[in-house]
Amino acid sequence: MSKPGQPFTLVYEHVPKTAGSTMHGIIGRQYRGATQFKVASTERERRASIQGFEAMSQQERDSLDLLSGHCALTVEHLVNRPKRYITFMRDPYQQFKSGFYYIRRAHWNQHHQDLIKMKDLREYLDYRVERGVDNMQTRYLSGVLDAVAPPEPGGRVERSVDEALFNKASAWLARMDHVGLTESFDASILLMQQGLGWKRHCHYQVQNRTKDRPDPALEEGLEERFRSVYRWDLQLYAQAKARFERDLAQAGPAFAGKLARFQLVNRLAQRIYPLLPPRG
Repeated sequence: MSKPGQPFTLVYEHVPKTAGSTMHGIIGRQYRGATQFKVASTERERRASIQGFEAMSQQERDSLDLLSGHCALTVEHLVNRPKRYITFMRDPYQQFKSGFYYIRRAHWNQHHQDLIKMKDLREYLDYRVERGVDNMQTRYLSGVLDAVAPPEPGGRVERSVDEALFNKASAWLARMDHVGLTESFDASILLMQQGLGWKRHCHYQVQNRTKDRPDPALEEGLEERFRSVYRWDLQLYAQAKARFERDLAQAGPAFAGKLARFQLVNRLAQRIYPLLPPRG
């Protein structure tokens, strides 16, 4: 935690499929020209990226204004500077579905060939359990590398989710300066902008959204299994949602007007941005 006016490193833990690509664009604007490090997002590069961060000098790490990416929490302790923490969470079933349809169209994803053979979400749920990648929000917010990364690329994640790992994630959730919800993205961004003192605008184009994605409800039988498997993420999300609602209430009655103005301008910006020439 940093004191008001004191320089700090912002640590953004990017949980997969929580509007992270859009969020990185917004944060990147705020920290344009600043010293930053982003943990590699792909499984093949992640451990090497973390090793590169560990190999940096203490002075280099302490000079960072921004530490972001998947697994940022696994290395944040190596920064001996005041820090502030942010993350986004998402309804676990929506995140689960989003991952399924995204990987099926993302031919570059290492799991793509496995998923295009699947008939439905039931097979995908079994696949995630078999590979040790269920309850991803709990896993990423635990700050435990072995809970999200296999020993070797393409392998199975060996660390399972249990009460001890959930408690680590819950503790990290409580430490966060701001916890956003994908379902309330605009309000989340505005609260972060106000709380962190971001000076540049936060308008955005939605990134990495799967077009024409079906939105099936949980089938009978699948719902019970999903809730059993994802019980840790469901509990953690309930905590995040309750906290977000408290933060929103504490923002005061004037916040609704600020949010309406932000959304109006953002709708206009989304129409204009595609017409602008690319930046060289």
